[in-house]
Amino acid sequence: MRVLLVANGYPPNAVGGVEVYTAGLVQALGARGHAVSVVCAEGRPEAPDYQVISEEDHGAPIFRLVNNYKRIHSFAEIFADPRIDEVFGGLLDRLQPDLIHFNHLIALSAQMPLLAVERGIPCLFTAHDFWALCQRIYLHDWLKRACPGPVCGGDCYTCITSPTPAKHARTVAVSTLRNVIPFSIRTWLRRLLTKDDYFLPDMQATRPVLDERYELFRRALQATGRIVVPSEFVKRTLVRNGYDADHIEVLPLGMAIPDLPVPGTPAPRIGPRRPLRLAFVGSILPWKGAETLVSAFLNARSPDLRLTFYGREDIIPAFSRSLHGLAQGDERITFAGPFQPGEKDAAYDALDVLVIPSLAHESFSLVAREALLRGKPVIASDIGALPEVIRDGVNGFLFPPGDADALAALFGRLAEQPDLLAQLTLPGPFPILSIDEHVDRLVGIYRACQPSA
Repeated sequence: MRVLLVANGYPPNAVGGVEVYTAGLVQALGARGHAVSVVCAEGRPEAPDYQVISEEDHGAPIFRLVNNYKRIHSFAEIFADPRIDEVFGGLLDRLQPDLIHFNHLIALSAQMPLLAVERGIPCLFTAHDFWALCQRIYLHDWLKRACPGPVCGGDCYTCITSPTPAKHARTVAVSTLRNVIPFSIRTWLRRLLTKDDYFLPDMQATRPVLDERYELFRRALQATGRIVVPSEFVKRTLVRNGYDADHIEVLPLGMAIPDLPVPGTPAPRIGPRRPLRLAFVGSILPWKGAETLVSAFLNARSPDLRLTFYGREDIIPAFSRSLHGLAQGDERITFAGPFQPGEKDAAYDALDVLVIPSLAHESFSLVAREALLRGKPVIASDIGALPEVIRDGVNGFLFPPGDADALAALFGRLAEQPDLLAQLTLPGPFPILSIDEHVDRLVGIYRACQPSA
């Protein structure tokens, strides 16, 4: 089968969850005898927009479609750019795939699935997050509160255009001057000045164009053969926001299963240690709840606790600086930066409890499963898909999102009664798919999307 994968980026230039997942599919599908190619968005400021840069990875052609948003003139072009559609159409005519698997459309165009359908090419779309519903991607509002979605009461216009007079003035000013200020300077200013809205466009939107955005994504995704989602929560959210439940299939992501002493036995656990080592794994971003975690840790005031942050701090530098300020130089808190894939086992071995204090809806959570498979319990916000892998008091603990007092109280209990951790059962009652199991089921969906012979 000639399979074309479409994503918002591809390693090594982009190493987020979707990009790494796409690269994993290239290898897994290739090993199964499929001919795989990739079309991905590419942020490369020195290259002209809409240029296609051709490479190869594990024998698969990679086509990097450059989009720095330099040539857009309206908010609508952020999510549906006819010039990207034209380039993509040319690539489809050249590649002639048997099936297209869309994994993300950020920096691409929501029209792309419709172009595939018009050409009679079977396709499916994996909704790894909430980009189809939310310009902020993670379905949270400007106050970092979880949002139910545009059909269920979310106010997209206020959220991304004018949550405060200062932010509205900034958007108007940058939008007006975007053709005057050089791209490099504009990008630098956004990174320097923006604490929590870095991912929002510097273009003005209107309510009608946001309605158009919602309708276009819904029409494009519904036109595919199947919408695949990683959790029941994502499916419920899409259905509540106008998507057809029968068109959506839940397929959890696959995990690299670490070697266990005896096949089928739980991962080994080290007994309670003092000090108890808590850790956060992931990029340091406002909606990930890092402020809640630091506040709770400081409020716990226990000498028997340590906290380490593993993750990038350069995505929104202003927020990272404020988090360091909140930590007040507490010697019990360490900012260790991100670890490399080869360092993953050592990083998890160095922690006792993983904390996931998210404020926005998590669509799956790879890190929760990575920890559980290595015998490490998880404390997580009771939000999004996290309760689909964490059961309170069984393989970890849940707390109300954003509730620093509740989290501090839990930290205090664990510091005083570390044996509570030994009573947990890991990895827990929820099945965790291996990568091979995931890909086998995915290929089955591929075949179901193709017309019968």
